[in-house]
Amino acid sequence: MRSSSENPIFGCTPSMSFVLANAREESYSAVLEWLVHRLPAREVTQVFGLGDTGTDQSKDWETVREYQVRDGDEIGRLDLVLRRNRQCLVVIEVKTKPYIEEELRKHKLYCAAVRKEPAMREAEKIFLAQRDEGLDLGGFRFRSWWQVCLGLRQSCRSIIESRPYGEAALFLALLGAIEQNLLSLNRKTNAPAVVRYLEEILEGETVAN
Repeated sequence: MRSSSENPIFGCTPSMSFVLANAREESYSAVLEWLVHRLPAREVTQVFGLGDTGTDQSKDWETVREYQVRDGDEIGRLDLVLRRNRQCLVVIEVKTKPYIEEELRKHKLYCAAVRKEPAMREAEKIFLAQRDEGLDLGGFRFRSWWQVCLGLRQSCRSIIESRPYGEAALFLALLGAIEQNLLSLNRKTNAPAVVRYLEEILEGETVAN
């Protein structure tokens, strides 16, 4: 029997979603990093829409949060960096709220700093946000939380089959919290979005098989 306290969509409890609902973007970056570490290495490329990384797909990804970069006298911190074989292949800037042009000016610093580091200059730069506001992202590629959550959700079977039950349950709970807070997936208040999301999950699984 399902407890009355469970979220009606994917079994995420309100207490978990409440914690993330009031969390800063740094907390979402930390959760995303934790989720990525549980994924089979080959499925990380799917989640972030990456092309051929040119590295051994059997190798695990290394991650670094708040990675400091410098361009001249300016210093910045990249939200999340993904590395393989000592090469930085992905740089991710995380946004969980609407953003304005002024907030994107730091991307110029990031791009300049990345180009100067031999181990980073080929990295793909991803701007992860809820929606594309049509602004110049300064060299970053937009990817929505919707797309990332879809990729994570389509990897759930791999997580359940390969991870301890407690760890798999936490993966599902954290992902469910992100889905509720950032995608507004609630079957009582936003049923059309829930239906569309489920359809896209099934469509992706069908294509993969």
